[in-house]
Amino acid sequence: MSDSSPHKAVTTYAILAVLSASIAGLYAGALTNPFPEFRTLKPDNGSRPSPSNLPDLPTPADSKEQVLAVIAMPQTRPELAGLNLNYSLPNQNIQAGITTIPAIYIPAMPAEIGSLSVGERKQIFTQIMLPLILRANQLIAQDRHLLSKADGAALEALAKAYRVKTENLAPEQIKAELEQRIRPIPVSLALAQAAIESGWGTSRFTQEANALFGQWAWRAEDGLKPKEASNSRAVIKRFDTLQDSVISYMKNLNSHWAYQDLRDARAAIYAAGDVPSGLQLAPYMSSYAETGDEYIETISQVITRNQFTRFEDVQLAVQLEK
Repeated sequence: MSDSSPHKAVTTYAILAVLSASIAGLYAGALTNPFPEFRTLKPDNGSRPSPSNLPDLPTPADSKEQVLAVIAMPQTRPELAGLNLNYSLPNQNIQAGITTIPAIYIPAMPAEIGSLSVGERKQIFTQIMLPLILRANQLIAQDRHLLSKADGAALEALAKAYRVKTENLAPEQIKAELEQRIRPIPVSLALAQAAIESGWGTSRFTQEANALFGQWAWRAEDGLKPKEASNSRAVIKRFDTLQDSVISYMKNLNSHWAYQDLRDARAAIYAAGDVPSGLQLAPYMSSYAETGDEYIETISQVITRNQFTRFEDVQLAVQLEK
């Protein structure tokens, strides 16, 4: 049973025409798998190393880059005013290769997204998700920079954050394991899974708990109880913001034993001098859902039919200092 409604493709409204090139071949329908058995098997406390020299992330209020990048959205539909989305992705983010998008972070999925047409919903969802995914990957890159000079307590903090068991391991061995774990998640993979698991932002868990990826927790107070689940103790983990959900999802892929094959494949691609794409890593996501190989196919279809590979090289306008 799904908490999100099936969708039918319709024509994109003119007010969002700035993104029309990106959705001309969009897949009609959000392929959803509401309650996969295998998500986060252990409670994730969201711990991260916090050295004193880590700069704070820029917020929408103090980001000059964001202000410069804002493009006003015509308020021709009253309900869009409540979406708090007064920007549009410029066409070159899709047409060109490496480019930037504004660092605007939406804390919660707007309720109005469920009342939009399919085309509008996918555009709004993509606008919301891209900055969050890129920001989470920036945090991973920052951790990787810390790793390059970490020793002692700093190395232990990173190992704890990425669930590396350090018993009987020399510092060089710990670093080698962290080198494999502290890597970005392809934008297209994260975007496709967010679309699948959240029903393009319309699921009850996303609306009520900022849960984009259906991660599990084991205490009732930590989340929402699904209507159906293979584990009676499990709840869908609640997050304070959508950003927290994205960060937790990436930490899960980068640290849980179930995704070791994904990390091995990713490391091999990097070792060959290439950068892994979402389609390359999708075959290693069978553990994420009960449907296994079918889930892999679903991810690949969502990436391909929504042309998410076009976003692989976009960058966030605000870069974190190292």
